[in-house]
Amino acid sequence: MQTTNNEFSLKDIKNNFLQALNINHSSAEAHYELGMFYDTVMGKSQDGIKHLKMARQILQQQLCEVEQGMMECVEFDAKRDFPYTSDFQKMKQKQFSRQDFCCDSLFTHLLENEVAVVYIREFREYGIKILDGGTSMQTIDYCPWCGIKLPESLRKEWFDTLMGMGYENPLDEDIPKQYRTDKWWKDKLLKIVPETH
Repeated sequence: MQTTNNEFSLKDIKNNFLQALNINHSSAEAHYELGMFYDTVMGKSQDGIKHLKMARQILQQQLCEVEQGMMECVEFDAKRDFPYTSDFQKMKQKQFSRQDFCCDSLFTHLLENEVAVVYIREFREYGIKILDGGTSMQTIDYCPWCGIKLPESLRKEWFDTLMGMGYENPLDEDIPKQYRTDKWWKDKLLKIVPETH
């Protein structure tokens, strides 16, 4: 009986982490805690490593953003203050392409990380960071610069598609790589829109 209760409690804890990631997939803290939980409590090291890698990737991007802010300071001296540069701009260039966005302003701000506007590629979802120290955001429907209506979020379709493929917790499972980027929905669009010659 005690074992059953413990198993239920562990499942409940895991579901709480998954719920946090469902609300905010970009939470490094939630990925880290879930990764450590899998490894140290559940004994599922590979599952733990997967989430720890996600946490590392998110934190690396946050570190790159800090470095960029430092470099923009008037009295910043790279050799004296922070001699270790990052590949943040290269990461951004690989993430974003001008043709994916409605105007130069939105593209530039996302690329340069100048404002609190964020873009989640796998969900095709835009938002504004909530400045409460966390990583939450408020979704937006229109471009703040040109006023064009932004594409509908594909968050629900992302979950529906993966759950239709048999995944119970897509955020927690080893899903196909294209569903971690915008490739899954871009491929669908290319199949719908005929090629022009």
